[in-house]
Amino acid sequence: MKVMKGLIKFLIIGLVLVLLAGLAAWYYLRPAEQLDLHYETISVMDKLTETIKNRKLELSFNESEMNHIIKKNLEPHVNDHIHIKGAHFTLLDKKIKALLHIRYYDLADAEITVEYAVKWQDPVLVLTPTSLSAKALPLPLDWVKEIEAPIPLPAEDLIEIKAIQLTPQQMTFQFGLRKLDWF
Repeated sequence: MKVMKGLIKFLIIGLVLVLLAGLAAWYYLRPAEQLDLHYETISVMDKLTETIKNRKLELSFNESEMNHIIKKNLEPHVNDHIHIKGAHFTLLDKKIKALLHIRYYDLADAEITVEYAVKWQDPVLVLTPTSLSAKALPLPLDWVKEIEAPIPLPAEDLIEIKAIQLTPQQMTFQFGLRKLDWF
């Protein structure tokens, strides 16, 4: 009888500790601020017209514009158990940092941070995840996908992106004329 009472006490204490640990994890990982996936369409043609007026061979987007461009191309359904509910992208030197609000197994919301390497693969801007964490806890990179954001250029057969310059204030696409094969 004493053994049975001791076992019941042990199970109750274990259950309470598991519940407290789950509650602490939920509190620690929950999103600190409200984010969404709302975006506005950015007119590349308007930006190009401005560029031509200034006689520059570069196209620049500020952080807010890049947020809209990337959100437009973000796939919210990552896999069967992770859905993105909100996002904010921050431009850094040579990379982009994303704050994502996810729903895990339709049970809990969490805030994760992803760092993306940026490269141009004509005609698409490609963001490849390089690190993923929830607060200070590292997570597997297969929890997020690569993001592909097309940047449509008029006369793509004549104009090409030569380089990308990424600063905390803006992303600049430097372009030039394609080499034409006449024969």
